[in-house]
Amino acid sequence: MRRILFRLRELLFFFLSKLIIKKKNRWVFGSWIGEKVSDNSKWFYKYVVTNYPSLDCIYITKDISEIKMLNLKGGRAFKYGSLKSYYYILTSKVALMTHGYQDLSRIYLVGSAFKVNFWHASILIKKLKYETVKYKEQSNIKKKISRTLDKMHQHQMYIASSIEYQNSLINDFGADIRYIYLSGFPKASLFNNELSPLPYATIAHEIFKTTGFNITGKKIILYMPTYRDDSTVFSFLNMNKKQNDLITQILNKFNAVILEKNHYVDSVIRKIDTKTSKIDILNINNVKYIDIQEILFRSDMLITDYSSSYADFVLLDRPIIHYAYDYEYYKNRDKGFYRDITQFAAGSITYDFESLISEILLNLEQPQLHKNTRDLFIKRFLIYNTYNNCSNIFNEIKQRINFESKLD
Repeated sequence: MRRILFRLRELLFFFLSKLIIKKKNRWVFGSWIGEKVSDNSKWFYKYVVTNYPSLDCIYITKDISEIKMLNLKGGRAFKYGSLKSYYYILTSKVALMTHGYQDLSRIYLVGSAFKVNFWHASILIKKLKYETVKYKEQSNIKKKISRTLDKMHQHQMYIASSIEYQNSLINDFGADIRYIYLSGFPKASLFNNELSPLPYATIAHEIFKTTGFNITGKKIILYMPTYRDDSTVFSFLNMNKKQNDLITQILNKFNAVILEKNHYVDSVIRKIDTKTSKIDILNINNVKYIDIQEILFRSDMLITDYSSSYADFVLLDRPIIHYAYDYEYYKNRDKGFYRDITQFAAGSITYDFESLISEILLNLEQPQLHKNTRDLFIKRFLIYNTYNNCSNIFNEIKQRINFESKLD
């Protein structure tokens, strides 16, 4: 009942917000339920502010330090939940989000805005929304109400990097195929040189400030696991002595360091302990002012499990290892997958620590070992990625807005 009342409240604000006159040149951006300035919304915001200064671009976030940073750099940002944020959301012609309207506000204020849903993954691996077990266990009445309300405030534009991604948006989010635009994502533009990455030295400096360890001159092996609903995430910082000795030998041989970055849900909401670091294995959850995309860009190898981060990193044509130590559990009892891991992997697949060690060594010795796998992944899942994703998306938004205006 509480869920139904919540959705009815959404519906009320949906209609009320439609009464507000929009400013055509005002665009509002949000991401991750307002918790952070990151992901596709952040990178597209950066592109638009840099290339179209005449547009009034507003970022809404709960992060005070990010608000100060954006305002210092010539942008405009306001506190999530403030009266000013409500005003700018209500009067914006375009609303751009990574998850949904709650990226901007707890109440639905974007009724008649042109709504763009970037989502935050460059490939859909884990089942979401309508495909999850929890949704399918609901009564038919609840399902019908949920789908009806979702349709009433559907986004006017979704981004899909492949036909497979498009199909997932239709099946999992109930997206109308007319509103799906086939394109690469804004955050991938960092890897395509449409946006400029930070220098290695800047990243090393910020990591030193946080951890006290200097990584200058070292190869970076980035470990980025996804979160689990109710199981433990593997950490290189919790290895036993034998495991630690094996990995230390490899890191010393190749002058490398492992940077471990947990999923946002684990690092902030679950507050995983990040105090322990070693000279060659560093947890970087608390590194400030450096976006994870920047660190990805400067990394020599990526180790992940089912996190979609590798779908950006693969564009750099560098080694990727999938450490699927709990694959069967995750597939059958946690989130579940759209397809088997062999169908969405972009590099080596390992299921135990010994195999992981072997693959780390092999990929350091032969960076092009799995190049064919990476190339095939791009052709299947990132086929619409280009060297000007942001430009293409911007032009498409403008074109669709003009088309809607003519209909009005």
